[in-house]
Amino acid sequence: YIELAYERLAAQPGFRARPEQKRLSRAVFESLVSGEPLVAEAPTGVGKTIAYLIGALAASKTVGQDRPIPIVISTATVGLQSQILANDL
Repeated sequence: YIELAYERLAAQPGFRARPEQKRLSRAVFESLVSGEPLVAEAPTGVGKTIAYLIGALAASKTVGQDRPIPIVISTATVGLQSQILANDL
């Protein structure tokens, strides 16, 4: 699911997948599937938000029918909240 999501996003004008994004998506996926906590940090411009969302969606597709996966995405700024709602989702 992660690779397919990035392939589809790559077809969108202006989107450029970064290796760090895919690694973060996989880490989020593995954390949610295994139930192990994950603390992730990356610099500005890596594409963390889309990486979190793709990893969470992949986990939901994998185990979401067996047990609900609660997902909270918290932001510190209204600007990032707007970006998530208007662009990323």
